[in-house]
Amino acid sequence: MSGTVVLTQRAVRLIGVASGLGVPPDDAAASVGAADALRHTDLCGAVRRNGVGCAWDATVALPATIVERSAALAWLCRQTAEQVVSATTEGALPLVLGGDHGMAVGTWRGVAQAQGAPLGMLWIDAHLDAHTSDSSLSGNAHGMPLAALLGAMPTPWPVASACLDATRVCMLGMRSCEDAELRLLQRFGVKVIGDDEIQLRGLPQALADALAYVGRGGGAFGVSIDLDVIDPHDAPGVNTPCSGGLQGAALVAELRGLGRHPQLAGLEIAEYNPEHDRDGRTAALVAALVESLLAPDAAACQTLEARHGAHDYAPLPVVLARLTALRHRSPSNSPSLMTALIGSLQR
Repeated sequence: MSGTVVLTQRAVRLIGVASGLGVPPDDAAASVGAADALRHTDLCGAVRRNGVGCAWDATVALPATIVERSAALAWLCRQTAEQVVSATTEGALPLVLGGDHGMAVGTWRGVAQAQGAPLGMLWIDAHLDAHTSDSSLSGNAHGMPLAALLGAMPTPWPVASACLDATRVCMLGMRSCEDAELRLLQRFGVKVIGDDEIQLRGLPQALADALAYVGRGGGAFGVSIDLDVIDPHDAPGVNTPCSGGLQGAALVAELRGLGRHPQLAGLEIAEYNPEHDRDGRTAALVAALVESLLAPDAAACQTLEARHGAHDYAPLPVVLARLTALRHRSPSNSPSLMTALIGSLQR
């Protein structure tokens, strides 16, 4: 990822959300445990290796006293939003992680509230997540967060107004959708760059176009990554695997430095399922994504080198040439090499 060079970076606040309310029942327990599982992957270390401060917030976890589903969804949304607002107002970059993409309603509601305006959004996902309660056959809330954030109704969340600017929302990586979702996004004017287009044009160009689209006009934008956008061979630990998709290493490489973009208002990584994660492969990929997102990109590295690197390379061969010539003089009438070197530097 290339763009504006940012050498001073906000600290990162990691916010885990323990929710299984939006996923299929068989995956609910694993989704609840996803955030705590990711705490053991040294994500803070991945961030700090880039010279960026990092700390975990307390995990957003549902109180045992709230059992009714709609009340539970509303509470998780509100609490996640509050922690995101707190991180943002303290000058940190919020990075929300969990197993249920339904948490996105709280994440981006909080970011929009902190920004005081609807956001642009880069939604990287194998699915469109744009069902409403009326169109969804499964009723699983993790298939509806984008619709809710756009202000479509009805959805399981009490979202009063749109949190996203539909004219700056781009879906990247879609390879599985249903007609009702596609019609809804077309009605709102959302840009969709599907997996077929990525394969044709290449990920670097598709990503560059998506970022230009969501950042139009200089407004703030967010990035939400559903891990099922990645080929299941590279990321088996997800709730809804979908054959094909992006190569994990390619996505890690192309997202390098995006977390330092001056218009970026928040990050999110969703749908991790530790029970499906063979050999911890997906958790390791999450750590690699986080480290890459916060790493200096090529432009920043070049600026750092220009600002702080040595600039006295050119004279060195000249000094060495003088010493070489001195070595060929007869020992009886030649000064020591050190004396000759000091003398040459003083000329």
